[in-house]
Amino acid sequence: MVKYLFELQEIEINILKKEKELEVIEKADDIKKYIIQDKKIRKYIEKMKSVQKKYKTESKLLEDHIKELENTKEDMKKKLYSGEIKDTKGLELLIEKEKRLEESIEAYTGRMLDRIESQEKVEEELGKYVKKAKDIGARINELLKERKNKKEILEKDLYNLNREREEIKRIIPKGNLELYYSIKEKKVKPMAYAKNDICSGCHMDLPIEIIERIDKGNMELCPNCRRIVVILGE
Repeated sequence: MVKYLFELQEIEINILKKEKELEVIEKADDIKKYIIQDKKIRKYIEKMKSVQKKYKTESKLLEDHIKELENTKEDMKKKLYSGEIKDTKGLELLIEKEKRLEESIEAYTGRMLDRIESQEKVEEELGKYVKKAKDIGARINELLKERKNKKEILEKDLYNLNREREEIKRIIPKGNLELYYSIKEKKVKPMAYAKNDICSGCHMDLPIEIIERIDKGNMELCPNCRRIVVILGE
């Protein structure tokens, strides 16, 4: 019966190991790391889209204003060459206005080109971050799939291990089982094996009379660590 207790211990150690693995999977720390990155990138993308929209609006306003100035310039040219203005002073004034208008058109055109250039830079950077967000999203989906598969395998393993545990517990006499679990309340491993007359639980020498009683089939406790001892190979 002692060997069944040892088997029970091995099963319960495996159950504990699988439960810890399942707990790590449930926490999904590796996925959370990517989710945090994804949120930051998406937030930055929205910020860049807002800047992009601003540059587009400003470019359009500048373009419209330049068109208005050019229309005004055309009207001035028509007036200048129409012969309506007869005096020299009036012509000089109109020419001066046209010159200032040209300067304004040049200045506004420069500003518009700066906005277009800035807009193109934002679009280029936006493209990079959109790709990065897509890659992270794909990695998250990949990890979620892996997590699901691992979880299913672990849950199946735990189900089978729990069934094995219950089957072995039915074989073990009630008194032995109670002793096993009373020791387990204090120690993760209630069982130990004896090799070369040394207890594997506390690495202390076992008295010869303990070894002899185990050989006769008796259940014995290590006098030092109070674990149930079984001879290796039993």
